[in-house]
Amino acid sequence: FQRDFIGSRFRLRLKKSIAELRSHAESRGVASEGMAEYYRQSFGLSSIILRQALPLDYKAITTKKEAKTSQSNSLVIVFCGNLYAPEQFRLFLEALDSLQWQLGGRKIHLRWVGDLPTEFNKLRDFIEVTGWVPFLDSLDYLKDADLGYCPYSNSETDRIRMETSFPS
Repeated sequence: FQRDFIGSRFRLRLKKSIAELRSHAESRGVASEGMAEYYRQSFGLSSIILRQALPLDYKAITTKKEAKTSQSNSLVIVFCGNLYAPEQFRLFLEALDSLQWQLGGRKIHLRWVGDLPTEFNKLRDFIEVTGWVPFLDSLDYLKDADLGYCPYSNSETDRIRMETSFPS
């Protein structure tokens, strides 16, 4: 994402329009206490924290009971969602390359639940990409993984994202 994609005058108009829309909304749903606090402090607005919940009969309605990988001796690493830190992901891939995609005698299998950014399309032969799937299906893709991977930048410019993105 390039910050200079749109001109500064248009960006200012856009920010004003979003602020007006935000202030007139009857309710605001947010992902975490951190985001609710940010909205309260920054805009004087109250928010409702949205929480994802499983149906009580979750086990009965899941359809994908089998593991997604055919190699039982593989180490499955899964990423789920949007990539906010492509540079950190590049460094992660370099680390996997340095390990020759093996760890402790196990082949590393990387699964991407969501859309892989186009800049990484050349890696589609090495990464299982599911695309966007319904919530319960995403849980099935996550449940047989050995490790979850969620890269975030620790730069000051991404601080607000870090403070407001994670459900608490």
